[in-house]
Amino acid sequence: MGLDVARIKKKMESIREYGERITRILPSDYVVKAAVERNIQLISDAELDIVMLLYRGFELSIAGNESTMLDKIGVRLSGDVIKKIKERRDLRNNLVHAYADSYYDRGVFDQAKNMKDIEEFRKEVNKLTK
Repeated sequence: MGLDVARIKKKMESIREYGERITRILPSDYVVKAAVERNIQLISDAELDIVMLLYRGFELSIAGNESTMLDKIGVRLSGDVIKKIKERRDLRNNLVHAYADSYYDRGVFDQAKNMKDIEEFRKEVNKLTK
């Protein structure tokens, strides 16, 4: 089957663009907060799409669920990157399902202010697709 490098690179570019948006619009009011939340969701979804493409491309067997797939792709991506993807997926799922909790508000802002792990994810994926 092989890696779909073109699709992976397109998703990587999307992640970079969403991260730049967040940097430009860090929250100052509710509308801006909603925009930041949406971009974090988009980054999380694009990361998962890339992980699925890598998973398929490397033919890592059949995954049971999202968490299992992330654990199995951990043979190709660092533990720190996998941990941050899982944290972002958790936050994304809570945002999408509209759980109201100040913990998630803090999580949104913490992730928006520290996007270094996304760059690390991109670097590792770039190594895998060369």
